Amino acid sequence: MQKTTKKTRHIASRTVWLSVLSSVVVGLASLLVGLSIYGNSLMQESISRTRTMVSTASSSVRNGTDTIGLAGDVMRVYESLTDEQRRLTGTEEYRQHFDALESVSAHGQSYDKLIHILGNNISDGTRLYVCVFDEARSAMVYIAEAVGTEDPAYPGDWETVSAGWVKKLTDFPDYEWKVDNSPYEMRRSEDGGRLCVTAYPIRNDDGEDCAFLVAELSINSVVTKIVQYALKVSAVVLALTLLIAVFVGLRMKKTVADPINAIADMAKTYVQDRRSGVDRADHFASLDVRTGDELENLTNVMADMEQELIEHEDQIEALLDSLVKALSTAIDDRSHYTGKHTQNMVKMAEAFLDWMEAHGDPWQYDEIHRRVFIMSVGLHDIGKLTVPLEIMDKSTRLGPALGPVAERFARMRLLNRIGMLEGRVSEAEYLRRSVEAEQDMAFILRVNTAGYLSDEDLGRVKGLAERTFVDEDGTTQRLLTEDEIEMLSIRKGTLTAEERSRMQGHATSTWNILNQVDFPAQYAHIPTWASSHHELLQGSGYPNGVSGESISREVRLLTILDIFEALTAKDRPYKKSYSPDTAWGILENMVQDGSLDGELLAMFRESRAWETILAPEQGSDPGES
Repeated sequence: MQKTTKKTRHIASRTVWLSVLSSVVVGLASLLVGLSIYGNSLMQESISRTRTMVSTASSSVRNGTDTIGLAGDVMRVYESLTDEQRRLTGTEEYRQHFDALESVSAHGQSYDKLIHILGNNISDGTRLYVCVFDEARSAMVYIAEAVGTEDPAYPGDWETVSAGWVKKLTDFPDYEWKVDNSPYEMRRSEDGGRLCVTAYPIRNDDGEDCAFLVAELSINSVVTKIVQYALKVSAVVLALTLLIAVFVGLRMKKTVADPINAIADMAKTYVQDRRSGVDRADHFASLDVRTGDELENLTNVMADMEQELIEHEDQIEALLDSLVKALSTAIDDRSHYTGKHTQNMVKMAEAFLDWMEAHGDPWQYDEIHRRVFIMSVGLHDIGKLTVPLEIMDKSTRLGPALGPVAERFARMRLLNRIGMLEGRVSEAEYLRRSVEAEQDMAFILRVNTAGYLSDEDLGRVKGLAERTFVDEDGTTQRLLTEDEIEMLSIRKGTLTAEERSRMQGHATSTWNILNQVDFPAQYAHIPTWASSHHELLQGSGYPNGVSGESISREVRLLTILDIFEALTAKDRPYKKSYSPDTAWGILENMVQDGSLDGELLAMFRESRAWETILAPEQGSDPGES
């Protein structure tokens, strides 16, 4: 199942969005409050302007026209019509009944003048007209309406109105008409989309209401102005929002996002440098974070923490180094025959890595990799702690078993002499047996220390396996036991097959021991590198018999170091010390049979790192002189 990568959201972008969102919320709230205040103010202003308009127009209508006479003529024609004819209101057929009114000179002039007065006083969003109310039919009959109004009414046009509305305009005592003839204002939001209706009575000399001058203020006009105002304010709020968001975003980027990113980037660099072994202690101290707040405090704390971590890491590294040195010493001190083996390998390894670093460092080793390899060299033989000392220190084939063999031969010679003295064995037989025993013992002593046994020697050892003698009790005994014959039959070296298996098991023990250590990730190669120093490229090594590319370059080098040190060591009980020239010859032969890395061996020889362990009398490599 593929792991999904979570998208990273930067602090600066989140800050900008939060700023925008906050500004929008504040802006909307401010806009709503502003619109509420502005809308209320606009409505009051519009209502006041409408009342003023009606008041101004009413004076002109009363004094400048014969509105009362015109209203009387219109109503007479209206009343003369049948209900069927009145239902055609607004049509050309209906309006023809009132055309005669406009042809009468007096009335025609009054109508034109009235239309002119109404047109001069009308304002946007209002209707201004003169009408008469037909209470019986709940109808409002138009006398004249200002031109400029959408679809203006003509004389005689009428429309049904609610009885309550008519009552409000006609039932003056109930609605407290003022004696100074001030306009009667009626706000209505439930009818016709009007915000308010203001009516002014037109009376005759007897004080009778003959008509009404009516102004209707449309709520749509107010809403349109509010919307226009809202759009303008919204644009301003949006612009301010963007400016605030950009300002806050840039400010937050400079004071928050950039310092945090700088700290995060430096933390990554710190981890990489520590893993690579870069010796630097001023990662966070080098940051120029001067915000004067928690981020600056955090940077200072991390700088102090870095110093403490470095000191702690140095202590841990020193502890590991001392622990490896102590274990290496314990391994070498366990047997006086290999007392300097590990120390010598560490010397050569350090000298070789120094040489590589001076020649372009083809392995690109950093300090951590160097430490891991040197620690692997120092711990490569830790598994020998599990090998019995009598096997590790066995310098001859028989080892401690030589004593019982010599004692048995001395006992046999004594019994042979007693037999001669008692007359059971002739003097000639006695001499023959004595010479034979001395020759056999001399052969055993030579074979016991020989580096290599020929087929002839192995055949003679096999013959000794058949030899017997008679002890003091008259019992026939074998001259050599099966174990002794097995040990004397070792063609090369001093260890039997079982002992060699135990000895080779130290590589597996090295792995088992080191694999239990919870090494940090950078040190994870130590168990594998340390335990694989007997692996050979052609696959005949141990403990796992790996071959070719499966063997890392570190293990290949460690194997070369181990073999060279063993060949040139002067303290090995089972062989003589070889000169560097002879050692190189043996190593080259191993390259030829595919056991060792020839290129790496050539580099090691060229580095002369091996000279660090040679005794003065061993000299240097003639081939390099």
